[in-house]
Amino acid sequence: MRTFKTNLLGMALAGLILSACSQTGMYETADLMNEQAEASKSGFRLDPFGVGNENALTLAGGGNWETDCITASSGSIYKATGDLTATFGNQNNPGTKTLNVEVWNTPTTIEYRFTLSSSNANGNNLQFFDETATNQENPTGTWVSVGQLTVGTPFVVSRPLPTGWVAGQFITEQWRQTGGGNPLDAGDVSYALIGICTTTSLSAGTTEPICENASFSLTATVSTSAETLTGGFIQILNSSNVVVASADVTSTVRSVTYNVPTGTAGNYTYSAQYVRSTPSFRYQGSVSSTTSTVNVIECGGCDENFTYSVNGDEVTFTYIPAEDVTGANLAFTFPQSALDTPLQGWTYSGQTMQRTMDLKACETYTWKVTLTCKPLNNPQNKWTDFKVNGVSKKGSLNNIDC
Repeated sequence: MRTFKTNLLGMALAGLILSACSQTGMYETADLMNEQAEASKSGFRLDPFGVGNENALTLAGGGNWETDCITASSGSIYKATGDLTATFGNQNNPGTKTLNVEVWNTPTTIEYRFTLSSSNANGNNLQFFDETATNQENPTGTWVSVGQLTVGTPFVVSRPLPTGWVAGQFITEQWRQTGGGNPLDAGDVSYALIGICTTTSLSAGTTEPICENASFSLTATVSTSAETLTGGFIQILNSSNVVVASADVTSTVRSVTYNVPTGTAGNYTYSAQYVRSTPSFRYQGSVSSTTSTVNVIECGGCDENFTYSVNGDEVTFTYIPAEDVTGANLAFTFPQSALDTPLQGWTYSGQTMQRTMDLKACETYTWKVTLTCKPLNNPQNKWTDFKVNGVSKKGSLNNIDC
């Protein structure tokens, strides 16, 4: 089997110009450079090997290796195609045949699909030029048969890509069809490889505001569906597109974490990206589809406090928690059934009124009640305690009595 001819874009362009001048004389230098510049963008080129081949193959379509990318399931989405046509026979019995060629690459192979249309169904041999198959008569290589083409039926040839291939690298094979009339010589069929897609993601920002100096971190991750990603950089950027965190992507490292500075209140927005090592690298760069915002607020802080004020039979209780408490159990103790009207949303349990609720740090909670004494001769307590999750908040406060 022959070895791939592989070149990077600049080498391919220079080699193409020299080869055209020395072998065919068919192209003016300026025209050839223009054609090659266009081909470099769209993933293919015409390489004019084969003197006198008026049916030399021109490929159309294909992808742009600088911007396009493939996944393990992309298939032939960026294929380049071309047709070769030849006539055979004589004026009394003319014949025509056409060879359609499609070329694309997967993350691991380069794929060719040949489809022959011909009025002669016999002797349709597909060959490629193998430079490694040399002998004394053919020191530079020889044509090797791949198989017989069946008119109207696609014939697929798959070759593994060379180790270390990169996006924009040309893979070149020389093909021809023989038998069944005049041969169809495609010459060198060259295709610029399309790199592998990557996906960059960024962890979510804050769903609720956080206090100044609270700890918060973001993590950016890069992945690919095609193979194990190595090389390049995974980065987190701030709203000014300044890189604030970066890591080399290796076989074991594909993420980077950034500890967001929360020392000053404000909204902080971040994005993430994967950057290729070089413009012609195997993996395509990517940017996170969403940004993440961290909302930092001034919380101020406070001390826990519980007090009450008495105005005749009316008492107002005030409580300020120092921290958030989810599902707190609150309990007021009112001995002697001194509470005239039950608190809204509270329930009796013995001599206590109880309620479960969420408490927010530094918010002020007040409850107003009317407490009266029964007509008894002995002293009576109307209120004796207030507890949160079973812990008394009364402190040094006196009982409320008659």
